[in-house]
Amino acid sequence: MSDPSVTLGPEFISPGLSAQLEVMLLLATSLRCELEKVDISNKIEGGEFNWMSAVELLAKASAKQVHKLNQVSEITDFWDSFLPTPDVRNLPAECQKLLKLVQKQSVKPATSTAVSVLDTANKAAHERIKALLNAKGIKQKLRASPAQVSVVYDSAGMFRSLSSGSSWHSLSRTDFFRH
Repeated sequence: MSDPSVTLGPEFISPGLSAQLEVMLLLATSLRCELEKVDISNKIEGGEFNWMSAVELLAKASAKQVHKLNQVSEITDFWDSFLPTPDVRNLPAECQKLLKLVQKQSVKPATSTAVSVLDTANKAAHERIKALLNAKGIKQKLRASPAQVSVVYDSAGMFRSLSSGSSWHSLSRTDFFRH
């Protein structure tokens, strides 16, 4: 197994902050997992299923509430307060069903840590870039391994990442759902 390409800053020694990052990643990976299971491309083009409204509500609610959590297990409290809201209840049935599937997926015991989730994503992105460059015949010199990424937290409530050889990138809590 190779060394991780992602490290967490020293502020993540705080159990509460670590739990918040873990919850954000649980929500994001659960959402991705559920969206990958459903062929929504036809429904999107036909305008039958506006799943983006469900994603947007989830992102906004989590950005407002996750910072209050101290343990990963409190994700159930998040869902208990989020799903009965009028905004969610007014979504089309398919959107509500999607959110309930994401809930079910996200409350399962985690099988990976935040570092491993981010590391896997970083390495997959590196491989995707290599494949894309190769497929397009672009002779761009690419590093042999993914960039090293450090995730830190600042008092403004932003997770930040720093790739070696680049500048800081701020990720708001809602950015986890956009990437």
